[in-house]
Amino acid sequence: MQKDIIKVRDNDRLVFDYREKREEGYTSPASALPTHELKMLQEYMHGTNLKVLGECLPERKQVMMLMKFFKHKRYQRVEVFSDRGGSSLHTVAKVNEIGRDFVVLTTLMERIFIPYTAIQNANIPYAIPNISTSHQHLIYDENLRKKLMLQFGKTVAEQVNLKQQFFEEAFINHLQLWEGTYIKLYDQKEVYTGRITKVTNEHVYLRKRSNTQEIAIRDITYINIMRVSTLFSSFVKGVKKRLHQLRKNKVKL
Repeated sequence: MQKDIIKVRDNDRLVFDYREKREEGYTSPASALPTHELKMLQEYMHGTNLKVLGECLPERKQVMMLMKFFKHKRYQRVEVFSDRGGSSLHTVAKVNEIGRDFVVLTTLMERIFIPYTAIQNANIPYAIPNISTSHQHLIYDENLRKKLMLQFGKTVAEQVNLKQQFFEEAFINHLQLWEGTYIKLYDQKEVYTGRITKVTNEHVYLRKRSNTQEIAIRDITYINIMRVSTLFSSFVKGVKKRLHQLRKNKVKL
């Protein structure tokens, strides 16, 4: 539905006469308020509803608040303090994905998974602008936008990134996508390294050489994955260093 704006004079006042014209397109906002006022009202209502839910469900309050915070900071840099057996891990990275019970942060070199239960505090780093909206970082072409409006279920089901955008994944399901990947895993007491071989509802299995380690998912506080490009560059540097040492040894001989 579109609206034609017609300027008319009424007692020396400029009046905008909105006349509805029915065409194929997007629906109009379900409010008589101006869009800027409606936006402010919606943000206030969402914040108030979240506060009430947190008071009614205290065991879910931390998860709901963290999800709200990270959704507002998607693709922006944040700092997170997470618990690890009495000590605290400090991470500064960009918010990449927001799950149902975990968040994914990324840097140039790493991809980091942190469960909400392990997060002590999350904030914006000092001297970083506080940009409250995240939609400005997402670019949708007009064709995709129309598909989302008219064929939402089919469109989202066909693309993994849209599933992650609209439906929060559980930590277990996300870990299953990384089977076969070499990771560094922290729990409350130990640090494990190895390749993910299997993920169940309660445990994740890491294999390093001939040893297999079983870690309870509820005890995981931090997972670190090195990016492929970083691993490759580290491998190349190692090979170059080794060749340089061999050449030096030959010269000495």
